[in-house]
Amino acid sequence: MPVASGPSSPAPSGAASGGAAAGSGVAYLGQATFRGCVGLIDLPRGAAAQILPAELELASPEGEASHPLAVAFGDFDDSTAIVGTYPIRLGVRYHETCSAVPRVRFKGGHETFTFVFRMYCDHLGPMMFGNANYGLGKQIADLGWVDSEYLVSEPKGPALVRFGFEVGKEAVPDGLERVMAPFRAPVVGRKRSGDYAACRFDWDFSRAITKELDLAMTVVASVDSLSAGVYRSVPGCGFALDEVLWRISWPMPAR
Repeated sequence: MPVASGPSSPAPSGAASGGAAAGSGVAYLGQATFRGCVGLIDLPRGAAAQILPAELELASPEGEASHPLAVAFGDFDDSTAIVGTYPIRLGVRYHETCSAVPRVRFKGGHETFTFVFRMYCDHLGPMMFGNANYGLGKQIADLGWVDSEYLVSEPKGPALVRFGFEVGKEAVPDGLERVMAPFRAPVVGRKRSGDYAACRFDWDFSRAITKELDLAMTVVASVDSLSAGVYRSVPGCGFALDEVLWRISWPMPAR
């Protein structure tokens, strides 16, 4: 994977570990250390809208030609359950990807959120828990770093998605804040029953190392309604991260 040798960008502020973020009122039930990449992929607006279920719509102005896709991929280690304020280490290590559409709302609604439409995971436990409680659309896959790519494949089968990266050519002062904004917004998933569930992610950058990257996402086989093709990151909106503490809240009603 790309080695973060920075920080090359100011790290966003993050809450300290524990059961609730200070002053937020949000209770968290699990956490893990994340090492991987995050970015905003530039999609045609029509392609982003086509991903969404019938009950949802983009909240961005219709005149905009593009709409970002928020992606994260990498390794989760030191997974821990939070019981009250007490962390209980689970020792589970796994690889995962997340593809999500930010600035989404229910049709006729006003509140915006980030809709997670597809995740890939190589561990059965996080997959089942995420789908049953949060509707995160997780599928089992083979994942991992292969040379200069992060590869997502059918279990012992053909490639589905490839993530490529190279040192970023363009620095944007607020790039990391822009990338993390969708992952700090309310996150909504859709369960198999058709019900929606919401949660919050928390990202603690107090020990993080960051490095700017240019990302490319190659969809080998069509993923849901996202056509096969090569999609590139928004300029200045791709990063390698190391030693970031990620947390997930208890599930909440989405509406």
